[in-house]
Amino acid sequence: MDAGRSISAELSQRAAESTDGYPFLIQLVGYHLWRLHPVASDVSADDVDVGIMAAQRRLGSLVVEPSLADLSNVDRTFLLAMAQDDGPSRMTDIASRLNCDANYASQYRL
Repeated sequence: MDAGRSISAELSQRAAESTDGYPFLIQLVGYHLWRLHPVASDVSADDVDVGIMAAQRRLGSLVVEPSLADLSNVDRTFLLAMAQDDGPSRMTDIASRLNCDANYASQYRL
């Protein structure tokens, strides 16, 4: 690498997969990986683990928290109901969790 350090293909793949293709997170992971031990010639597995965690925390404070700050209480409750699902949420499930009918719940869809 031109930055004076190298990373194995396996560790590079692990770091890349942790970003889910999100461009800003790609930059954050790379930044944190390289800054952990700037004089070391190789990025270690521990560097990757710590860099991923640091980048995810920073993403939360820079992107997620400000995005949630302006939401109403109803919007937050709706998000909490959605967060219980591993994949896409069904409106009927959300309505059940909010103890309301699907028509009412759909008015608050984000």
